[in-house]
Amino acid sequence: MISHPIASALRDISIEPKEVFLEGEAAKEIEKYAKDKRLDLLIMASHGHHRFDVSLLGTTTYKVVESLDIPILIIHND
Repeated sequence: MISHPIASALRDISIEPKEVFLEGEAAKEIEKYAKDKRLDLLIMASHGHHRFDVSLLGTTTYKVVESLDIPILIIHND
């Protein structure tokens, strides 16, 4: 069971989040999974501590956002 606070908030409104573990190059595997499963929403955490162009998202999150046409909820990890 996912223990992140957003998971509890989603459960409070009757949405059961699913935590998924993928292997390989992160952005490509997330994109493939989202498309294969026809996700309605993707929730991602972002660290955002790299170059300026990805300073708000982080490289993996940035690549995923650029490649998918579904809603993505990004949670910034501090």
